[in-house]
Amino acid sequence: SPWSQQHVPDGFSYFPISIWPKDLNSFQWGGIRAFFEAVNFNLIPFLVVTGTLVFWPRRDAWTKRYRSRLSVFLVAAWLVMAGMHAWVALSGRSCAFFCLSGYFTFFNFLALLLLPAAGAFWRKKLPVWRVVLGLIALFGIIAAALYPAGLRPQRVYERWYRFLQTRIPRISDGRILWGERGPLLSLLEAKLNLSYRFLVEELPELLYWLVLALLVFGLTAFLYWILKKRFQLKASWSWTAFVIFLVSGMVLNPTPLFQAGSAVLACQDNVVESHEQVAQELQSLIAPDSLLYWDLTSNMLLLYLPGVEIFPPQLNTNFNFVLQSEPEESDEIYRFGYWNQTLKQEWLEQADYLIIPGQSIEGWEEGIAAGIWQQVGMTAPYESCRPRETTVYVLTHGVADE
Repeated sequence: SPWSQQHVPDGFSYFPISIWPKDLNSFQWGGIRAFFEAVNFNLIPFLVVTGTLVFWPRRDAWTKRYRSRLSVFLVAAWLVMAGMHAWVALSGRSCAFFCLSGYFTFFNFLALLLLPAAGAFWRKKLPVWRVVLGLIALFGIIAAALYPAGLRPQRVYERWYRFLQTRIPRISDGRILWGERGPLLSLLEAKLNLSYRFLVEELPELLYWLVLALLVFGLTAFLYWILKKRFQLKASWSWTAFVIFLVSGMVLNPTPLFQAGSAVLACQDNVVESHEQVAQELQSLIAPDSLLYWDLTSNMLLLYLPGVEIFPPQLNTNFNFVLQSEPEESDEIYRFGYWNQTLKQEWLEQADYLIIPGQSIEGWEEGIAAGIWQQVGMTAPYESCRPRETTVYVLTHGVADE
């Protein structure tokens, strides 16, 4: 398409990697965090694809020839789709990075199909170099998946600093002075001759990565030792580690361990029921076979509004809105599935009803007060944890507009 949006500053690039890693507020870090979020939300597909590549079955292990060809297709297709969507999202061409995690839902079924297609044939014993490679890949996936859940160095810093501020009795000449108390930090600085920066900044980061390494390598090694001793397990440690995290990820991924502080847990509505309820309210406000100006981010409501017509480019909300264009370019812009200010104005005049989210209703209040628009009604929110953003307002042309 000749039209595209740019959600990052001019000249944005991840290369060369020199200054931006030190600035945690840089746009580049936004892209890194978005990738971590994508791993977090799509942990199982990442584990399945990586595990299949690491433990690719021997040629004589496949029970059916078509399974190997299917697995090659599934792996290649998932990697190509992941690469394409990561490129367009993390470059800022389609959004400010964080649409990436949702993009994976378009093609994750390819990875999930690998479980029945190839999972049972994963090679259980590998050369040392592949074992090392597999464990490094597993460590990277788990570290990335836990980062958006708040299990990151920053969380460790905060708790560690509070711990260092614990007031304890002073120690002088081998005696404990119970009546004199000071922060643990001061004691460690004085007695161990450690710097403030090391104690407050460097040490908690080392502890974070140590705990994470123990989780991935130590815990799995311990469980592997138990399984091998009790059940005469013949698989390799790396194979066992992947299976352990694959199974535990399926069970724990929807829990606070992985999703702490995210909307995944904050919004625990029954999605089907809440949308059906709001859709019923919309049906009572909208005449059948109406033409709608659709400004909502959720298109699921359209499933319950048969017969209505919309302007298709609005299905992608503002992600495909061309900010800079000439009126005479509107037909070509529409042909490519985009829209602009000229088309927006035309659609507002043509629509029977305007479907507006609560978060932007303030921008229409002046027109309502002037009689250009008339509020027909409003619905309950379709996500109780985001009432302002998901309350739906229905407007129509007012007396002044007519």
